[in-house]
Amino acid sequence: MHPIFASLAYPDYRKYFLGQCVSLSGSWMQQVAMSWLVYRLTGSVFLLGFVGFCTQIPSFLLSMVAGVYVDRFNKSRLLMWAQMAFMATALTLALFIFTGWIRVWHIIVFSLINGVITAVDTPARQALVADLVPHRKDLGNAIALNSAVFNGTRLIGPSLGGLLIAAVGEAWCFLINGLTFSAMILALSKIRPASAFRGARVAGVAQEIREGFDYVMSAFSIRVLLLLLACFSLLGVPYIVIMPAFVSEVLGGDSKMLGLVMSCIGAGAFVAALRLASNKSVSGLPWNLLVTGGLFGLSLMGMSLISTPWMAYPVFVMAGYSMISLLASINTLIQTLVADDKRGRVMSLYGMALMGTVPFGNLLQGVVASSIGIQHTLLVSGIACVLVALLYGRWFRGVRFEIRAQMRRSRVQTAFRAEV
Repeated sequence: MHPIFASLAYPDYRKYFLGQCVSLSGSWMQQVAMSWLVYRLTGSVFLLGFVGFCTQIPSFLLSMVAGVYVDRFNKSRLLMWAQMAFMATALTLALFIFTGWIRVWHIIVFSLINGVITAVDTPARQALVADLVPHRKDLGNAIALNSAVFNGTRLIGPSLGGLLIAAVGEAWCFLINGLTFSAMILALSKIRPASAFRGARVAGVAQEIREGFDYVMSAFSIRVLLLLLACFSLLGVPYIVIMPAFVSEVLGGDSKMLGLVMSCIGAGAFVAALRLASNKSVSGLPWNLLVTGGLFGLSLMGMSLISTPWMAYPVFVMAGYSMISLLASINTLIQTLVADDKRGRVMSLYGMALMGTVPFGNLLQGVVASSIGIQHTLLVSGIACVLVALLYGRWFRGVRFEIRAQMRRSRVQTAFRAEV
């Protein structure tokens, strides 16, 4: 197979990958429909941020507990139950919109429910990849392909969502999303990863959480990478939540333009993921973090200066490229460094850093945008991200040293197993 698709040679990962292709397309449709529905019902930038906060705050509060159970139990089964729960919430919201019962408080409640499900889904999804791709040399490729499908579907989902909203309303986006979860559920029912189930442990939940924290605090590079992820997730990533208001108030567009803007972000992200998937080694990723972190900040600053669609689209492509290159590189480096028996708990901390800080960023973006305007908010966010990238420059050499040491250990272990 072409090196970009090397991890698809593993049958279980291939099934998982194809299930995601269908499921995530529907999820992106629903995300566009959700944000447009909130803005249509309320016209409030603050409530856009608040709904985003409600969707992701449970990840901050519950991810570490969820990570303990991900390490204890069958990851594919946990993930299957999460997909069933996502399907139920999407179909229920579709029913509420079709019947005209929908109110903003319904959206807030279902956002909280989805957030609780996501607290389990995220660490299970991240940790399962290592079980589906048992050879460590292909793990980076699998993570990059995960990002590729996540962002490749962003090319399709938002555009279809925008067209459906304009043609028949938001309810159909929720209905279609609910049905697409069946593809992921079917895929998960067919895979049997050998190491996905390690059995319940004797230690209590609190003790295992403490073990996870102690492990991260003793691992310099993992600690730095999680801190870097938390900073960008708080200060930069939440720009997406104010996009409906940006499209409407700054660009003068409608739901179709919102779908196109989200697709531009997805196009840049898709290219970034394919570029990372073509890498044969993770040794260059620490340097990539420094470059793309700064580029992401500059992209946000560029958004603050534009007011016409033809200028906006290339800037959004750049933002999508730099954001996903940054996030996928951090994910790959952490998965390369973490011990297998701590993977679920460390990836739950990854989920907290990525999705647990975003709700505070969403709320902050909504409050600041309501006070100083959307474009000034993006400018401040961009400057903050550039400063975070410069701060990471102080730790760059240490992270690169540990990654190279881990690569040497992996080569030695592989050679030893081959001799045995």
